[in-house]
Amino acid sequence: MKYIVMDMYSPYIQLAKRCFPKANIVLDTFHIVQLVNRAFNQTRIREMNQEKTKNPKLYRMLKRDWKLYLQDFLTLSESRKYCHSLKQLISPSEKVDYVMSKKENLRQDYYFYQDMLYAVKRKDFRLFESYLERWKKKLSSKMQTAWKTLRKYRKYIRNSLETSYTNGALEGMNNFIKSVKRVAFGFRRFSHFRQRILIIQGIAQINPNF
Repeated sequence: MKYIVMDMYSPYIQLAKRCFPKANIVLDTFHIVQLVNRAFNQTRIREMNQEKTKNPKLYRMLKRDWKLYLQDFLTLSESRKYCHSLKQLISPSEKVDYVMSKKENLRQDYYFYQDMLYAVKRKDFRLFESYLERWKKKLSSKMQTAWKTLRKYRKYIRNSLETSYTNGALEGMNNFIKSVKRVAFGFRRFSHFRQRILIIQGIAQINPNF
């Protein structure tokens, strides 16, 4: 075995190294981004709760637009829409700039998150390392924990950014199975659950005599 693609769960990494000592461990890029994403979100929630009584307007913007702050800033629309909190026309990118200008701690984490997103999308390990070095003393406690994890596993992250291997198809299938289970409100038998998945995927067919 030449490559093993996995997440950043330490026991699995140790097991993979023990069972396949010659294999290259590749950390799935989805989990790299997810690590920083979650750390940023935790900081956002903490900063948001600080504004609940001090600045309700800012609190609402941090709460309602949470998905906006997780998007790639370079892809945000420049078209303006009316913002009730600010009582003016504003674009998504301008809204992000406004909120970050009010929250210094969150702004540092946001820029770090965006830099990591950019380096991973470009699959540029040298850029990834330069961003790690740039931000090592400027982050919140939650993001600092994520930073240390990225630093710890940078050897495997290098493999991720220098190869095209990914668990994307498998992750997609797992999400699909979770969706089927959720919308069906459960199954009495596992065999029925399995059969439904196979039918939806076109792997099995409905028995007309059933």
